[in-house]
Amino acid sequence: MCKFYVAPAYFQQILASPYQTPPTLEDANGYLLPFKIEGTTQAILRSFRYARNPNQNTKKTKIQVPITMIGGEKDTWVPLKNGQNFIKENPSTQLFIIDKVGHNPNGNSF
Repeated sequence: MCKFYVAPAYFQQILASPYQTPPTLEDANGYLLPFKIEGTTQAILRSFRYARNPNQNTKKTKIQVPITMIGGEKDTWVPLKNGQNFIKENPSTQLFIIDKVGHNPNGNSF
């Protein structure tokens, strides 16, 4: 099993793009907390592979927990099309779309 490490200061730089004000180091550490849960990193990497090629032949695993997705109508980071494709594979997923916002609904439009 591979372990991945992202320095909080580097992640803070990555987060600066969707925020109107630069995030604090505490913000970056908060975003990184889920990566400490076993299996999270691998699941995220699989989702990136799926987003690049949704028609690829991958082993399908039935998701056994409720899923709620929230997307901004104008999100260019994670287009709604990705969520809609996910729902085709996981029809019990709930998708809520926030009108007129991008990836971060705190005042930006990307």
